[in-house]
Amino acid sequence: MNAFDRAAGGTAPRWHALGKITAACLLAGAAQAQTSSGAQLNHAEGTVAHAPKGEQEWHDIQPRRVLKRGDRLWIDGGSRAEVQAGPHVLRLDSHTQVTIENAGETATQLSLTQGHVAVSVTRLNPGEGFELGTPNLAFRARMPGEYRIDVDAKQGTTRVSVLAGLGIVYGERGESLEVRNGQRLVFRERALTKVNQPAFAVMDDFDRWSTARRKGEPTVTMPAMAAASAPVPTPPMSGRAPIIIPAPPGSQLAGSAPPAAKASATTASPLAAAAPTAASAIRVGVPAGGAANAAQVQAAAQAAAAQAAAQAEAAAQAKAAAQAQALAAAQAKRDQEERQRVAQLQAAEQRRLAAQRAEEDRRLAAQRAEEDRQLAALRSGAKARAVPAPMQAAPAAPAAAPEAAATAVKPGADAARQLAQAERRSANVNARRVEEKRAAEEDRKAAIVKRAEEDRKAAVLAKRADQDRKAALAKRAAEDKRLAQVRRADDQRRAVASRRAEEERRALQAQRAEEERRVAQARRAAEDKRVAQARRQEAEKIAAARREQLARLQDQARRDELQAREAAQARREEQARREDLARRDAQREEQARRDDDARREVAARQRALNDQRQRDHEVWLRHQQVIPANQPTRPAPMGFPLRRVS
Repeated sequence: MNAFDRAAGGTAPRWHALGKITAACLLAGAAQAQTSSGAQLNHAEGTVAHAPKGEQEWHDIQPRRVLKRGDRLWIDGGSRAEVQAGPHVLRLDSHTQVTIENAGETATQLSLTQGHVAVSVTRLNPGEGFELGTPNLAFRARMPGEYRIDVDAKQGTTRVSVLAGLGIVYGERGESLEVRNGQRLVFRERALTKVNQPAFAVMDDFDRWSTARRKGEPTVTMPAMAAASAPVPTPPMSGRAPIIIPAPPGSQLAGSAPPAAKASATTASPLAAAAPTAASAIRVGVPAGGAANAAQVQAAAQAAAAQAAAQAEAAAQAKAAAQAQALAAAQAKRDQEERQRVAQLQAAEQRRLAAQRAEEDRRLAAQRAEEDRQLAALRSGAKARAVPAPMQAAPAAPAAAPEAAATAVKPGADAARQLAQAERRSANVNARRVEEKRAAEEDRKAAIVKRAEEDRKAAVLAKRADQDRKAALAKRAAEDKRLAQVRRADDQRRAVASRRAEEERRALQAQRAEEERRVAQARRAAEDKRVAQARRQEAEKIAAARREQLARLQDQARRDELQAREAAQARREEQARREDLARRDAQREEQARRDDDARREVAARQRALNDQRQRDHEVWLRHQQVIPANQPTRPAPMGFPLRRVS
C-alpha cells in the first residue's frame, strides 16, 4: 500500500462521518421548522382575551391555544402573556393588542395596534423573515436578537428599541432606516419623522419580566388584575390602520403574493386625512317679508334680552350667595378661634391654680414634717433627762434625800414645760394649716366663680357677635338685592337699546344678504374646484408613490430571489462535490482492497511453489543416498517414487 492509498483510506471514513453529520443537521433543521410553524399562547398572567378572524366578540383564552392567521389578542390591565410565533417568542405587556397576520415556517408577520411587545428573534435563515407593523411604520428584523416595540396610542408615536441585533423600519412611501444594536428611536408620523428622546432609557418592570422569562426564571403573577369582564379594545387612532408591508425589501414571505392589493389597502386611509377639507361657506338667510322678518327679529331680541336678564339675575344671586357663604365661613372661623382662645386661657388658668395648690401642699407637708421631727426630738430629750436622775440618786446616803429629790424634780418640770410648749406650737401649726386650707378653698371657689363669669361674658360677646354678623348679612343681602334690581333695570334698558339697534341693523342685513349669498356661492364653487384639483394631485402623487414602492419592492424581491437561487445552486454544487469526493474515496478503497487481495494471492502461490521446490529437493536428496541390499523397502505413497526404509 503506497502513501496515497494510506491517505485515501484514512480520509474516507472522515468524509463519510462529515456527510452523516450534515444529513443529520439538515433533518434536524427540517424537523425544527416543522415543529416551530404556527403560533400559540405559551404563558399568561392575568386576563387574556382572544377574537378569531372575522368575529367581533372577545373570549377568554387558555395557554397552549393554537392561534391562526387573522386572530387577535388583547392583554388586559395588570396582565401579561407570552406567545410562540414560529421560531420566535413574543412577550406582551398590559393593554396590548396584537393581530397574527402570518406565522409560518419561513414568515412571521404581526400587527401591533397599541401596547408594548418584547421580541426574541431566535434564527433567520436565508428566505426567512420577521415583520411587525404599527400605525406609524413597519419593522423588520435583519439578524437574530432582542427587540422591543412600543406604540403610544395617546401620543401617536412608535418607539423601536434594538437591545441586540439589527433591524430596519419602513415608512408609508418606501422610506427606510436602519436601527442598529443599542439604538432607541421614536417616530411620530408615517414618513419616519423622528422625535427627540433621552439618550438612555430606564429599565422598567416589563423589561425585568421579559428578561426573567427569557432566562427561564420564575415570575410572580401581577397582583393588580383588571376588573373589566368584557374587554373590547378598539384601534386608538381613527383613520390610521397599522402599516403591514406585504413584501418589504428583501422579502420572500408567504404573504407577499398580491402586493398591489395590500399596498392599496394600507395606504387608502391617509388619502382621506391628506385631502384638504372644503371651507364652510357663509350662509345668510334672506327674509321672506318685511313684517315677518321684523316680528322674528323682535322676538329674537326679546328672547335674548330675557335670557340676558335671567343670566344677570342668576349671576347676581350666585355672587350674593357666594359672598354670604364667604362671610359665614369667616364668622365661623372667628368664632372657632375665639372659642379656642377662651379654652386655652381656661386651661392655662387651671394649670396655674393646680401648680399653686401643689406647691402649697408641698410647702405645708415639709413644714409639718419639720415640726413633727422637732417635737419627737423634744420628747426623746425629756425622757432621757427624766430617767437617769433617780438611777443616780439611789446609791446616795439617806441623809441627802431632800436635796436629791429637789434636784430630780427640777429637770422633770423643765421637760414638762418644753413638752407643753411643743404641743402648743403643734396646735398652732395645725390651726394655721386649717386656716390655709380654708383660704385655699375660698381662692379656688373664687377662681371658679371668676371663670364662670368670664364664660358668661364670652357667651354674651359671642351672641352679640353672632347678632352683628346676622345683621351684617341681612344688610348685605338687602344691598345685593337692591344692586340686583338696579342691574336688572340696567339690563332691561340695554335689552331695549339692543332691540332698537337690531331693528336698525336689520334693514342693512336685508340689503346685503343677497349679495353675500352670491359671493358665498361663488366662493364655494371656487373652493370646491380647488379641493377637487388638490385631491386629484394628491391621488396622482399617492399613485406614483405606490408605483415606485411597488417597483422597488419587486426589484428587491427579484434580487432576493436571485440571491436565494444562487445560494441554492451553491449548496447543490457543494453537495455534488461532496458526493463526488465520497464516490472517489469509495473507489480508492475498493481498488486498494483488490490490490491487497491480488498481492496476498501472489504471495500464497509463491509460498506454495517454494514449499513444493523444497519437498522436491528433499526427495532428490533422499534418492541420492546409497541403499543397502538387505534394506527393506516400504511402499511409497501415491505420487511419490519408491524409497528404502532407513
